[in-house]
Amino acid sequence: MASNASINAIYFLILNIVLVSFRINRYRYVFGLGLNVLSIATPHWLRSRYVGHHKGPSYDIGIFQHCEIEEKSCGGLDGIHTMINPSDIAWFSVIQATFILSVIGCLLSTVMAIFFLIKIFDTSKSGYKLISVTQLLTLTSQLIALTLFGMDCVDMFAFDGHVVQLSWAYYCAAVACGFIFLSSIMHAMEASRAVEVIKNVHHRLAGLTSNYTLFVDQDP
Repeated sequence: MASNASINAIYFLILNIVLVSFRINRYRYVFGLGLNVLSIATPHWLRSRYVGHHKGPSYDIGIFQHCEIEEKSCGGLDGIHTMINPSDIAWFSVIQATFILSVIGCLLSTVMAIFFLIKIFDTSKSGYKLISVTQLLTLTSQLIALTLFGMDCVDMFAFDGHVVQLSWAYYCAAVACGFIFLSSIMHAMEASRAVEVIKNVHHRLAGLTSNYTLFVDQDP
């Protein structure tokens, strides 16, 4: 029979493997959140360039701010009416709200994932389900925001002699969406596996240290 020290060593080795698995997934949360924050903080979702015969303003436009190229000045979207088709201002506000909801959801998912990583010995599945639901809502919101912006950016901003093109911050948000999707899949798999592994290890450890070890795995 293996000694108690050997059994404990195996037990903690398995737990460390599970912990590493969760830590790797936690980094996906952090990467996704970081890319989303970066995409909000920059005015590079869209390049809007004036190509008319007369001199006109060109812009770099973000989800919450813009830069005017000729003036070399940046600011918020208070003057959005000069950059966007007036009939689409309300629609753009919907896209902004949807995207900010996805960023908030990404932040909540990251915080909850770290919390449940600390509480790894809690085998309750309710916490894992809560994270999964939050991730699903986050992923859905971000996909909607990116799809609507990508499909409608020409109609919204390509007017009065301007030509528009999606820029790198938009693609950062798209990559963040990929990280959120991977985190959702991996979290569901790892959470289920972690619960079963810890339960099985506890069961085996209890059996090996019991006075009735020989009968643990036998039929009654």
